[in-house]
Amino acid sequence: MPRLRRPGGGVRDGVRDAYELAVLTGGPRALAGTAIIALLRRSAVRASRSGRYTVIAGAGGGTWHPAEQLVLDLLAARLGRAHRRDLERAPEWAALEKRIRLGLVRRGLLRRGTLGPTQAGDAACRAALAAHPARDGTLESYVLHGPPTLVPALVMTAPEDDDDDPGGGTGDGDSCGCGCGDA
Repeated sequence: MPRLRRPGGGVRDGVRDAYELAVLTGGPRALAGTAIIALLRRSAVRASRSGRYTVIAGAGGGTWHPAEQLVLDLLAARLGRAHRRDLERAPEWAALEKRIRLGLVRRGLLRRGTLGPTQAGDAACRAALAAHPARDGTLESYVLHGPPTLVPALVMTAPEDDDDDPGGGTGDGDSCGCGCGDA
């Protein structure tokens, strides 16, 4: 990220990572979504068709961003499985978002007490957008442009883990599987 000059002549950094960009542009749900996507990309969790996330065995090691570690901790507290909405709405995000938000305020990228970025914060967002004008597979592009329509490498389904999706058909292989009964 480019360095930004403050009006008083000092220098400060722009956003340092995708997590700061998520807080600057979208708040706690964007922060949680970014961490979930990062863990999917690192093969630490997998997603079922129903939106349930599961920790992949052996994913506990490694160095994780605090947001990623929070997702892993939330999953561990839920016996390794949870729906995305439950992960995103967990009250534990408030403390982490506040810590990141305070860092952005100290560096002059976010206004204190409001949700809006400063001029320097806007410039940092524009710089990130210029660096990632389209979905390029980075976490920053996910934050800026949202999830891609189809991401086969990221959406790893495990039908055997999708116990809340009853599926359809008779199970004898003669139906279409949608539950309508047609073959």
